Amino acid sequence: MDLKKYKKRFMESYQLKQSKNGNYLARNDGEKVYLYDLNKDCLEIAVFEDLNYVQEICFSDNEEMLALKSIEPKVAIYNMETKTMILEIEISNANPTQEGKFCFSKDHKYLLSIIQLNGLIESFVVIDLIKKSYKIIFQLEQFRFYEIIYVSWRDIYIVLAKDIKKGKTFVFEYNSKKNNYKRIQLSFDFSLIYPLAQLQRFLCVINNKIYIIKGNYKTVLASFSPIDNTQKTLNYFDIVSDSPSLQKMFENEEELNQLKESIDDDLLNVSVEGNIEIITLSHDLKYLAVATNDVIKLFMFQGFELIKTIKIYNISDLSFSFNNKLLLIGTWNYGYIYSIEDILK
Repeated sequence: MDLKKYKKRFMESYQLKQSKNGNYLARNDGEKVYLYDLNKDCLEIAVFEDLNYVQEICFSDNEEMLALKSIEPKVAIYNMETKTMILEIEISNANPTQEGKFCFSKDHKYLLSIIQLNGLIESFVVIDLIKKSYKIIFQLEQFRFYEIIYVSWRDIYIVLAKDIKKGKTFVFEYNSKKNNYKRIQLSFDFSLIYPLAQLQRFLCVINNKIYIIKGNYKTVLASFSPIDNTQKTLNYFDIVSDSPSLQKMFENEEELNQLKESIDDDLLNVSVEGNIEIITLSHDLKYLAVATNDVIKLFMFQGFELIKTIKIYNISDLSFSFNNKLLLIGTWNYGYIYSIEDILK
């Protein structure tokens, strides 16, 4: 594939998010969020810069709102018709550097968000967009919360979490109508979970393999290895040896050799293609895209046949357009929109 045959390339774009009806595209460069009209060849129509250090962006399903979340943490909501901010709220007693995911509720009245409170306490928070207030649903020490996902066939939200101290993985199921939750310990150590609403199944990543499992989080129906798990050995000395600037930190060759001897036993085995960071499916369930930090692999979902490998560095975001014709790629450098038809040529 010729990587220059993109339909659109943007400057720094950690995230590219398309609205569900396909009218808008938003991109996040960490400072500002840019809004484009997809019906007018990605014409820029607004720039939102009320928040510093934007971490996450998402559209409401009805395409009426765009939400931004900063690392501070603050949340801002914009009206898509007027392109103006209609709500800004700050979470008190929060860690000043946030990494938590968030999403709109399906009735568009709330934002569900993962927040790290001071003391590294992970919290699941519901923000009321009408009352302009929030409440903590549950919070836990020694836990890390990763994903927050809506499970349409059960009308619940799930949070993928890990007990850091015990090394065990959990799912928290939140029922917004009953305003309650339950904790379910998993039999497998999931690193990613992706709902297959049409099949009432989940797609999961466990130790760099992808599994299709039933809605009970336990029964495995199929699995495959999408990346080359051949191991390579890596240590800090390799990094220093390959970097002239780092070598200057050591005054002489003897000091460098002493460093090598001290870390020879501290070797790290990693996959030659890295670890799976993102999985995403086209909405017609035809294609599965799998991304590590530096490569995207495109498969036919039926049969898991590999059809294309795309080498792009520093991948941070990946999704299919809602019409299944485009692949949206965010990186720590550029953002790209590729036509699936062009990728397959």
